[in-house]
Amino acid sequence: METVRAKRIINYFTFAGIIIGLAYIILAVAVNILTVDSSFEIAQIFKQHQINKLIYFIYSLPVILGIFGYIIGKNLARRNEEVQNKIQEEEQYNQKVSDFVEQLRNGNVEASYEIQDESDSLGQSLINLRDQLKKNQEEEEKRKKEDAQRNWVTEGLAKFGEIQRTYSNDIDKLSQEVTSNLVHYIGAEQAGFFVVYEEEETETEENEQNGESNNHNTTNGDGADTDENTQSSQSTEETDNNQSTEEKEQQNQEETETEKSPGKYFQLTAHFAYERHKYPDKRVEWGEGLIGAAALEGETIYMKDTSSNYVNITSGLGKANPRGVLIVPLKVNEEVHGVIEIASFKTYEDYEINFVEQLGESIASTIASIKINMRTNKLLEESRAQAEKRMQQEEIMRQNMEKLKATQQEAAKQSEEFISFTNSVNHTMIRAEYDVNGKLIYANKKFLDKLEYSDSSEVEGQSIFIFINEKDQSWFKKIWDNLAQGGRHFEGDMKHVTKYGNDLWTMATYVCQRNPDRSVRKILFLAIDITESKKSNLDYQAQIDALNRSTIKAEFTPQGDIVDINNNFLEALNYTKDEVQNTRIFNFIPEDQLGDFRVIWNNVNNRMPYEGQQKYVGKEGIIRWFHANYTVVNDIYGEISKIIFIAYDITEQKNMEIKTQEQAEQLKRQEEQLQKSQQELNEKLQQTREEVRNQYKEIETVKMLNEKTLEGALDAIITINKNGEIEFFNKAAEDLFGINRKDIMGSKVEHLLPEENNTDENYLGNYLTVNKQPQLNKRMEVFFYNNNQEKVPILVTLSEARIGKEYNLTAFIQQIEVELF
Repeated sequence: METVRAKRIINYFTFAGIIIGLAYIILAVAVNILTVDSSFEIAQIFKQHQINKLIYFIYSLPVILGIFGYIIGKNLARRNEEVQNKIQEEEQYNQKVSDFVEQLRNGNVEASYEIQDESDSLGQSLINLRDQLKKNQEEEEKRKKEDAQRNWVTEGLAKFGEIQRTYSNDIDKLSQEVTSNLVHYIGAEQAGFFVVYEEEETETEENEQNGESNNHNTTNGDGADTDENTQSSQSTEETDNNQSTEEKEQQNQEETETEKSPGKYFQLTAHFAYERHKYPDKRVEWGEGLIGAAALEGETIYMKDTSSNYVNITSGLGKANPRGVLIVPLKVNEEVHGVIEIASFKTYEDYEINFVEQLGESIASTIASIKINMRTNKLLEESRAQAEKRMQQEEIMRQNMEKLKATQQEAAKQSEEFISFTNSVNHTMIRAEYDVNGKLIYANKKFLDKLEYSDSSEVEGQSIFIFINEKDQSWFKKIWDNLAQGGRHFEGDMKHVTKYGNDLWTMATYVCQRNPDRSVRKILFLAIDITESKKSNLDYQAQIDALNRSTIKAEFTPQGDIVDINNNFLEALNYTKDEVQNTRIFNFIPEDQLGDFRVIWNNVNNRMPYEGQQKYVGKEGIIRWFHANYTVVNDIYGEISKIIFIAYDITEQKNMEIKTQEQAEQLKRQEEQLQKSQQELNEKLQQTREEVRNQYKEIETVKMLNEKTLEGALDAIITINKNGEIEFFNKAAEDLFGINRKDIMGSKVEHLLPEENNTDENYLGNYLTVNKQPQLNKRMEVFFYNNNQEKVPILVTLSEARIGKEYNLTAFIQQIEVELF
């Protein structure tokens, strides 16, 4: 169906053809009259028609030109209609694309778009873009979820690692802190912490107490009755032997009974919101229940459905069964050190269970270290007790020496007893006499034998300082000067040098013998050989052996040469003892860390102890991480004799830290990949915007073509927008209103048609307004006032266009005079 605009265009061109044809007739008649010079009479006119048959063709020109104008107008109207439809379709298509792109820009990846046909490449690209955005969004959500889980695990391990470092010396506090924090961290309701212990055999110390009583010898004030003391000691030893035999039999029986009962068991060291009546003695036997099964198998047990009598979670609202029970063994190096049992109303995902298992390995390592420290402390306590015992023995010996001195003083008064005592002393003690100048006067056989001299002639008259080490002479000279001046006697441990340069350790006493005038006559030297006790201590060696079994230990010279290494050191680095002969400590340090280690080694040689983590390289390049401690050992002169290395293997813990760091680096790489994907997406969006921009350019070109077409129309055409501003004003409108388009474009319509002239309802200004609903697609007869304020009647047709919120109104204006003519 033809629109009103199309009919108007057809009528316009048809009428124009008829008028032109009429003009040709009038022109032809006038020319004929003027050229023939005939009068304007009817007869003359008929005569001219008979003479010139062409005039009949001229008379048919209005019809011919009218038909020709009709054909031109119809074609032009059809083309205009096609252009309008094309513009509308393009605007709808562009609006559809714009809406879809806007939804994608706002993040709506579920937006729908219907492809018009196979040539709609832009639509297909937008759909592909939407699908890619949707895929990226799903991958981003998945990655964020995985990142959140990894961050949760990493933060948890770091948090509980700090707790383990804080309470690395107390199992009870460690278990309490871990249990309470674990319940809150994983959202559980209750948890229990069980530690594996072993039954220990008890030993009596009665033998040691009885043995100590044998060392207390009672002597009379005058130093006599030595034989009676000896007899008393012998009788006491016989009694002790009798008692020890009975005690040994009793001990053997106790050991036989104890061997039947020792074993592993679980001790509940911490609980959180736990029902105490289920474990009243806080002890679970090895292999008993689910806890024992998890420990025996070394695997995690996770039950999602629990029986009603297994455990109840009690709150202020009542009791309920948990939805899940998680039992995780605390295992490291295939050895179980405890079990954590967790009950909760929620079910746990795999990453949460894996987190508790990783935490269990770390806690097991910490518990193992604590147990080793406890055993080490126990050995140290035993060592201290033995040292105190040795000091007591030395005190007893010192008391014996004091009693011996009293005997010497008494012997000075009684010559017979003195000779007897002297002979006894010469058989049992090292004895010598010096004058005040330090010259040897007398030396008994014990003195000669211990100092490796064959005859007294080799030492008599010699200075006492030949028996003293050069390093000791400075402090010993002060002691000797004090004795020579009649000062207090000296007693204590002293080292002598033998004829062949060997060391002889003695418990020595230097006493002044005085003349009746209290002047010093000579100085008496009495001593007991204690060299062996100084050089070796079996009890201490036993303690060292125990330490060797529980830790990694080695001894090095200050230059780094190996003095001694234990089996733990060799096993950790996969060496045999023969393979490390003539090896230095620097051979076990990686080359990239050798420079830093030499600085540490020099600091230790400067008496700066070191404790920290170090990486060692073993056989075939295996890597071990140790928590190492370097301590120097001084000789009697304060010089460094060796450096002790004690360490614990922390390789598993260190590998876990390295693995965590690698995961963090992987997250960083994923983030970079995501940024790259985002950049590609931005490039695609930019490409899409460019395609849309080209579409708009095409639309703008079509719009300009339409405006050019309308510009050539004979009707005055005016277009105003929703704000009442003039957007189009063609040449015919300039002629009709007598105003230049440059002066009126973009201005309000009131500048062209003032409101002061709107008293008449047929005034054109009343229709060209957006505030009132005009009569659309209907030809109306109205008027306006020209520049001379003359009333000009016109025919106007209004056409409205709406696209979304955009709106404009177009007026097609014809002068009535032209229509009537």
